[in-house]
Amino acid sequence: MTTKSSFFEQKQVWIGAVAALSVAAVIGLAILGTTMRAQLQSFPVALVVLDEPTRESNEGQSTLGEIIKTQMIRQSELPIAWKALGSMAEVLKGLDRQDYYAALIIPYNPTRESSGSKSAAIQILINEGKNPQVASTVQWLIYNALQSMTADSMIAPVPITVKTVHPIGHNQANGNAPTSLTEIAWIDSLATSVALFLASQQALKKNGRRVYVVFAQLATGIVFVLGTSAFLLWMLTVWYGMEVSNWNHLWLFLLFSSFVFFLLQTALLNWIGLPALPLMVLLLFFSMPILSIAPEMLPRAAHDWLYSWTPLRYVQSGLRTVMYFDGNQMNGVYKVLAWLTGICLVLATASVYKPFKASKSPKKSK
Repeated sequence: MTTKSSFFEQKQVWIGAVAALSVAAVIGLAILGTTMRAQLQSFPVALVVLDEPTRESNEGQSTLGEIIKTQMIRQSELPIAWKALGSMAEVLKGLDRQDYYAALIIPYNPTRESSGSKSAAIQILINEGKNPQVASTVQWLIYNALQSMTADSMIAPVPITVKTVHPIGHNQANGNAPTSLTEIAWIDSLATSVALFLASQQALKKNGRRVYVVFAQLATGIVFVLGTSAFLLWMLTVWYGMEVSNWNHLWLFLLFSSFVFFLLQTALLNWIGLPALPLMVLLLFFSMPILSIAPEMLPRAAHDWLYSWTPLRYVQSGLRTVMYFDGNQMNGVYKVLAWLTGICLVLATASVYKPFKASKSPKKSK
């Protein structure tokens, strides 16, 4: 009885209970709070009508393409935000910029061609590299809407073809490889940052010059990040067979991103100390679910308060662009990461002016 009472009198027991509940609440909020409230809504899809009136049609008569366009847009129950464009060139440019998850192309004169002179087809372009899951869902929604529209109206059935643009390639974790690479790069950089921070603290305790210690910390971090990013990419391509179209470009961007992460984490550690570690772990936990969900599906709070500024989002976007879109249209990503690099580099180097509080040695007993 005494043993039981003495055990439950220990404050560590109740601290552990509070800590367990707190961790469950935080992790649950980070992961379930975002994913469980995700919903299909307003996915941008391009729509272009290449149909034009035939000589036999009456002046002012709507073409079949315009009729299909009107009926598709009227289907308000579809979680699609249609964007009407004027040409195929605009459609392809928008798909390259990742503006649309898909595109619906209504061909030239389907009225005449569907009557038997030529086989025309409505074309659905799927932008798989933007988000394979959402693109597949949008394809299914458009296809079924077209099928039901022709079945429920007097419109003659028109063939429908589906084409994938910017495919994700083999062994890409169903298109989640950029997200996984981003998370691994953050964790790997965090391990490097913490190890070098602890080493710098030990060096300062031995009366090392702070300027030398900080610059040695940053230089060593660059070397570590260079090696680990190359090893990570080599492991994924050689061990796991991940298909990569441009290895050098991907490695350089991964190296740059890992260095940005390292600078950010080192700046926080050098100024705040080890209390910054749980903050960086929480940032990872809260960022992980939003990186795997399309931005249009995020709750408003998650989108505005986290997705809009988390650095992991910009790295993931850049990796996706390099891997599936040939690294085009990345000026915005490079601009954000360059500013972040400059700010964090200044903060990390400015930590040389932070006073170092050495631990007091215990007094010797007389």
